[in-house]
Amino acid sequence: MLSCSTMWSLKECHRLNLMQALRFYGSFNVVVAGITIVNSSQCHLKFDNCQGVMVHDLTISSPENSLNTDGIHLQNSKDVSIHHTNLACGNSLILTVCLRGCLNALELIFSG
Repeated sequence: MLSCSTMWSLKECHRLNLMQALRFYGSFNVVVAGITIVNSSQCHLKFDNCQGVMVHDLTISSPENSLNTDGIHLQNSKDVSIHHTNLACGNSLILTVCLRGCLNALELIFSG
């Protein structure tokens, strides 16, 4: 389990530039599965300029009153599949930022 609050104070996380608990940049065929991320100071899981991303069996949690705590942040990434996840965040559960026509395939599977 990754938890910023148990390792450092929020101020220390910002000072050390730990705004996201886990970040992938310029990666291909990324699989993130079977982990729990708790109380990241801003973004829990970030994919930036990635292609072929699969996220499943993931739990992300932060208090509902915590500001700017995105669950999964997708930036300029393509071919993304997210399923069987448990997201509970103070801000956006899944945030997409596309600057160059990315996200040519985004698959989200929700179950009640």
